[in-house]
Amino acid sequence: MRRMLPLCLFAICLARPVFATVVFDPTVERLTAAATRIVHGIVASNEVIPDGRSLTTVTQIRVIAEWKTKGAVPATVEVRQPGGTLSGRHVEVPGAAKFTVGEEVVVFLQPLPPSNAFTTVALSAAKFSLDRGGGSPKVSRALGDVAVMRPRVNGAPSDAASAPESPVVLSAFEARVRAAVGR
Repeated sequence: MRRMLPLCLFAICLARPVFATVVFDPTVERLTAAATRIVHGIVASNEVIPDGRSLTTVTQIRVIAEWKTKGAVPATVEVRQPGGTLSGRHVEVPGAAKFTVGEEVVVFLQPLPPSNAFTTVALSAAKFSLDRGGGSPKVSRALGDVAVMRPRVNGAPSDAASAPESPVVLSAFEARVRAAVGR
């Protein structure tokens, strides 16, 4: 036992906290059902603002197309996500979507009352990036520090199709979303 003590102390010193957000398997169909707006657009700006005792990143997305909407299609959509860096102060929210100016995205959004802004329905799991290099445009998402909990049916993993983690042709992805909207 005494020989194990230094090894245990060494292991404890190396341990780091792990931060992750867990979301229930965010299939395209689930994201579509939860979203009031699905926007395909280009990130025009990011701004971090103080929000009470925390920080909020405000992203403007220039709309190319809306795949699901109620009402008029605006030229831009404001998306607010918790966290950011401002004046040397840094607030990180595990799982929050991060946007880069110029990035082409598809986002699944829900209203953020009382403002006219929106937020993603499942943090970064509801943000898909587009890559137009090398042939057909492809869509994929980076879950970052989001852990996905997949359902089990009778003790076995569900065969429900998950949303793509690896690149998928944009037209096929859009068809899947539009089919889910039509349900």
